[in-house]
Parts: sequence; structure tokens; C-alpha cells
Amino acid sequence: MQKPLIFIVLIFSFILTKGQTFNGTGGSIPGSSTTQKCFDVTVSGIGIINSTTLGLASVCFSINHQNVDELEILLKAPDGTVVPLSIQNGGTGNNYSNTCFTATAASSIKFGNTPYNGTYLPEGYLGSVNNGQNANGVWSICIQDRRNSGNSGTLSNNWSITFNNTPASLPPALPGCATTLPTNSSCTNATVICDFNGLCGSTSGSSIQDWASSGLDNCFNLQNNSFIKFIASASTASFTVWVPTNTGGTGGGIQMLFFSGTCNSGPVTTHGCYPHIFPYQSPSQPLPTVINATGLTPGNTYYIMTDGFNGDNCTFRIAANSGVNVLNVSPTAPAICVGQSINLTATGGNGSYSWSPTTTLSANSGATVTASPVITTLYTVSSLTAAGCPLTKDVMVVVNDTPVVTTQPSITPQNICLNKPVTALSIIATAGSGTISSYQWFISTTPSNAGGTALPFATSSTYTPSSSSVGTLYFYCRVTNSNGCNTKSNISGAIKIINAVSTPLATATVQPTCPLPTGTIVVTSPAGASIEYSIGGPYQTSGTFTSLTPATYSVTAKNIVTGCISSIRTVIINPIPAAPAAPAATVTAQPTCLVPSGTVVVTAPVGGNLVYSSGGAYQAGTTFSGLATNSIFNFTVKDTFTGCISAPKPFTINALPAGSALPVATVTAQPTCVLPTGTIEISSPSGANIEYSVGGTYQASNIFSGLTNGTSYNITAKDLNTGCISLVLGLAINAISGAPAAPTASVTGQPTCAIPTGTITIAVPAGINYEFSIGGVYQANNIFNGLTPGNSYPVTAKDIISGCISAPVNLLIDAIPVT
Repeated sequence: MQKPLIFIVLIFSFILTKGQTFNGTGGSIPGSSTTQKCFDVTVSGIGIINSTTLGLASVCFSINHQNVDELEILLKAPDGTVVPLSIQNGGTGNNYSNTCFTATAASSIKFGNTPYNGTYLPEGYLGSVNNGQNANGVWSICIQDRRNSGNSGTLSNNWSITFNNTPASLPPALPGCATTLPTNSSCTNATVICDFNGLCGSTSGSSIQDWASSGLDNCFNLQNNSFIKFIASASTASFTVWVPTNTGGTGGGIQMLFFSGTCNSGPVTTHGCYPHIFPYQSPSQPLPTVINATGLTPGNTYYIMTDGFNGDNCTFRIAANSGVNVLNVSPTAPAICVGQSINLTATGGNGSYSWSPTTTLSANSGATVTASPVITTLYTVSSLTAAGCPLTKDVMVVVNDTPVVTTQPSITPQNICLNKPVTALSIIATAGSGTISSYQWFISTTPSNAGGTALPFATSSTYTPSSSSVGTLYFYCRVTNSNGCNTKSNISGAIKIINAVSTPLATATVQPTCPLPTGTIVVTSPAGASIEYSIGGPYQTSGTFTSLTPATYSVTAKNIVTGCISSIRTVIINPIPAAPAAPAATVTAQPTCLVPSGTVVVTAPVGGNLVYSSGGAYQAGTTFSGLATNSIFNFTVKDTFTGCISAPKPFTINALPAGSALPVATVTAQPTCVLPTGTIEISSPSGANIEYSVGGTYQASNIFSGLTNGTSYNITAKDLNTGCISLVLGLAINAISGAPAAPTASVTGQPTCAIPTGTITIAVPAGINYEFSIGGVYQANNIFNGLTPGNSYPVTAKDIISGCISAPVNLLIDAIPVT
């Protein structure tokens, strides 16, 4: 692919020496072993990331949780690549406190203590995401509480990921299967592994292998475990584990335990517990995990127990990193350009090494050899362990093609004025391998494409010489592809720079204000009839430039005879003074029925040169009272020094509050002949701020007694807060009804010798509303028997509803007749 360049120099200034950090939003972590929750952050402006020039360097967060060993914490990249950060670590300890993960930390999170504070190595390879993907997109921290459904936590806000130009390295490549383990080996018949370079196995067994009091299940529940063993060569051993396939979905995988002890007898000693090692998300997204065994004694034998997570049937591969007499080659992923060489250094084994193939190597033995391949070549180094076990290690040296310049830059030799653009140059090149990543132009004072000064432009079709460029100059270009290989163009023709016009002396004589939002620049030298001036536009004979908007102006002087232009004098026309901030104010009083206007008090900004307005004239005071009801007032602040006015801030003065609702009330007692007054009780509205009236003074009590009979009352309620009075409810107190008429009664039985008493019967009035009396207690019965002879009785009737009593009718009971 060819890419023409019109004198373009791409300086990869976006490489972030100090890094660019993106902050995400946290939230609650569900306390459920079935729920994984992801917290996102959107990355922009980064682009393609890799493990050498620009990529992910760190992940930092804080988590509040009372048992962090329940948590599995993963990082997920936009392309789906997953990195295990911390998997069920911390025992019953609490919290991650400003915890950061990098590829350069001194210690793994496995060896830290809660609350985790500081920088740690993650359980996976942070550099897995630096795989050439586009980093722009959504990144996530995904957290799952694996054990206690009632134990939730919180990921704090502003968790972060950082990209810079010292990114995390790529993980080691998945090794081929050099050794395949038995499916279901027991502790007793466990295979001794000498060479972990490409150790393959599976968890396809179907039995649990254990013995009484072993403690093998203290780390995780046993499902389909099997065993291998190794001899330690250091106190700590490190391994990389891949799980390419599993039948349990992306949440499955394997679990592993390092231990020592006697098979089938007594408890074991644990040297490293890994209850969940994640499988690949897809074949294109490898997910290597680092596991460590600690507390080892060199020369002793130790066991690795492998089990399927939740019984999953998985394939796995293991490669040793250190601690088991492993064989390593540095660099781990060497790449060179065509024509280059690279040193390969072997470590581990017994110190004696043999290399193949020998055709492009400086030697076939020794710890360090020089490889000079012309094409990408796989080299193999072999050695032995101290116990005589064979070890091998493969390393692929990638040979990348260099770019090819197909059209060389050229320029006609010429003389040119200082600060006048050089005639455009161009170059066309092909990438060789990869893609062209940059063109870097150089300027040299000698006709050579070695050395010189890099031209610090991002994009320019011309080169404008400065005062330091006076003399004869040459140009050439270095083209670099995405693999870091580069080639140089030929040298261009010569140009001679002459310096003919001095740098102008110019000042801003007027700066903008709010009333006059433009400025003025005056150029005072150089002067002369042959000199014209420019501030970035056309040249003019006058050195005064008015009505300039705020900006940075490049002032130059031009000799119209020679055409030479001076170097630039930068003059700044300041921004228009900032207006005060929109006012902050408080409505301190809304209209009430007592005070039918509002009050607003401005609280900010304040200062000796500020005045305030509610939409009319400005005043120094911050209190505005007597504001009309049901109106919106736009408050502004004016700086009397600059004349600048803030944006308006609207405040609403409410309409007058409505009166209270129509009261709900009843006459609870009407007048009677016994109690000749009435009572009214009000049930609504109610509240501590409500008082009541029945036509007179307001009172807090809702009960009005002693009301005059035969009178109508106007009932109202008043809101003490607003002073507003409700609508009127009218209720009447009845007049007292009249007394019954004098009864119609007769003596229906006079005494005889046989019956020596009399009887009185009352005929009128009659009915259930009446009771009767002959001078004593009232009764419902209208007949009075057993009356004493010779007595006169006052007969009365009483209306039991009103309590009113009739006038008496006197009746005489005769004396007993004389025999």
C-alpha cells in the first residue's frame, strides 16, 4: 500500500509519557453467587493499543466488602478480552483500598493482605488486552460475589484505567502439546513432570480421589480431580495456565491446588490455592492465568491437583515460569527488521545449552547466541534439569520487512527568504510489512541523510525557516512501519536561507472590554516605505490593526522589494472580560394573604463593584422586596468595573395562595326546653395552623357551644400561615319548639267501698313522643291507678324530644263513699 506525503511529519505526540486516565462509575455489588455485575467506563481518543508503544498500564479501584475472599474481579476490554485481576483472595478480611494492578508490581495480589492497599500483579496478564485492538469503547470491571448471597458490597466511584507509552507486555503464547497427562491420575501414581513446556491435560475424569482428613477440599469442593508432581528448584514456583475449552460456559474452568504430604495418609500442607481459573472467552481471546506455589524447599517433591470448576470438563495447558528448573529464552517474543540480528539468551536448566537450527545462528551452543534470520524462523534451545530431565524451549524470531521509498523527495536548489515557506516536498513509500505508522522529516546542514534535526511538525506542506536556519539546508525523510522497521530517503536539493527583515516590534494598545469587545495592535518597527505589515492576513502599509477579536495574532513585516518576510512576533488580544456568574438567590418570602408580595435576596456573587437587577434598574443592595405576585423576575449581576452583565437567572413569585377549602361542620346539638342553646362542631379543615369562626372571633377549638336558638351562623376557617380565610358554610340553630297543649284527661275510676282508690286516664296528647305525670315521675303509660281518695292531681304531658311540658289539668279523686 502506497501513501504519498506532502512534506508531512507525523510526530506521535499522542504517546502518553505521563499517561491518560479514564474514570468509571461504581455502585453496589450484589450479594448473590449467581450474579456478576459490570461497571463501565468509556475510553476515547486512544486508538490502537499494543505492548510496546501505547497500551494499558494500570487498573485501580476501591471496594467496600466485609469478606473480600467472596469476590471474583475481572477486567473486560472492548474486544471482549478478559483479565482476571483478583479471584477469591483475602480470607475474611475487608476491602480493597486504593488498590492498583500493573505488570511491573513487585508482588502478586495473592501475597497481599487486606485491606489491599498499593500496587500488585494481577492473577492474569494485564498485557493480554494490548493485542492490537482499538481501545476506544467500553471497558468494564466485572465483579461477582461467589459465596454469600446476603453479603453485598460497593465499588467506589472513579475507579480508573490508565494508558501510557510503557504498557503491560503481552502474555506468553499458548504452547503446543509436548506432553499429555493421564485423564484421572491419583496422588499415588501422579506423573513427575520434568519439562513444563507444553504440558497438556483435561478434567474429563468422573471420580473424586481423596482420603480421610486430607484437607484437599479445604480450598474447593472436589469434582473430578487428578494429580501430577514436580521437584522444586526455588522457594517459589510460578506457572502460566491456559484453559482453551470447557463445557461449562464462560463461567466454568478449572481449579488447582499445590500441596505437599503423604498420599493416602493424613492431612496435606497447602502451598497455593486457586478455586477458579477462567477458561477462554473464545478461541481468539486467550485468557492465561498466573498461579504460584510458595513456601517450597528446593529439591523436594510437590503435587499439583487439578479439578473441574463445578465439575466442568476442560482442557488445559501449563507452562512453568520459574521455580522448577524451567528453560527460558530472552527476549520472549523477539522481532527484527530485515538485515538485523538479535541476541537470544537461555536461562534455567543445568547451564549447558544446545541450539537449532544452526544455519542462521552464531553458534549451536552456549547461553547466548546471535540469530540473523532472513525470514521468520523458529529456534529451539535444549538443556537438562539437575536431575537429568530433558528441557526444551522454542522461540520464534519474527523478521519484518522495512518500508521502501518508491518516489524520492526532491527540491530545486534555490535561495529563500527567512520565514518564507520552502517549496513543498513529497515522498511516496510502501510499508514493507504491517502499515506505515509515521513519516519523520529531518533537516541537515550537510548533504547527508544521517543525523540532522527532526522537524517538529504534525502536518505541514511547507517548511518555514527560523533565524537559526540561516545558511544552506538539506532535507530527507525517515519512514517507519507499524513493526518499528524504518528506512531513509535520499537527501533533497539544497536551499539557501537569507535573513532580510527584522522581527517586528508590536504591542496591543487596546484590549477588549464588554462595552468595546475588540482590541488594537500597533506595529512600530521595522519602518520604511518598502515595509508592509500583516497580523496573519493580507499585508498593509499601516502598522495599526483595529477591531480585532480576541485571539493570538502572528505579526510579520514584509519587504515588498525582496519579498522577504520577517520572523513572527506573537501578540495576544485578550478574551473579552468574563461576565459575572449568573446570580444565586433565594426567594425569602412568597406572597401570603397577609403580605401580598414576594422578596428575593441575592446571595452570590458579591463584591464591591457588583450591582444587581431584577429586570429593571441596577442597585447595590442584594434584597428585592415588594415583588409582584404571579410573576417571573430575571435577575442579573453587573460588574461596574468592566460593564459585563451576567446571564439572567429567573425566579418566580407565586400567585396569592388560595383560601382554605369550604369547612365541613355539623350541628351536634339543637336547642331543647331543657338546654335552650345549640352546638356546632367543625371536622375539616384541621391542623395546628387552622382557627375557626362562626361569625365572630377566631379560635383554635373546632367546637362552638351555647349558640342561640333560632339563629343562622356563618362558619369559616382561617390558615394562620397565610392569613387566608375559607369560603362560608352556613348552618342554622333551630328555634325551641312549643310546649304540648294541656292534656285532655278524666277520672275514669272513683273510689268505692270495694275499690278504695281512683284512676285517671289521659286521652290527649297521644303518641310515643309523650310522657305523662300527675305530679310525680313521668311515665309513658297514660293511665294512673291506685290514686288516693280525696286528693287533687295536676295532670301534665311532656314532649320527650324537646323536653317541653304542658300546662297542668287538676283532677280530683273523690273520697270513699260513707256507708
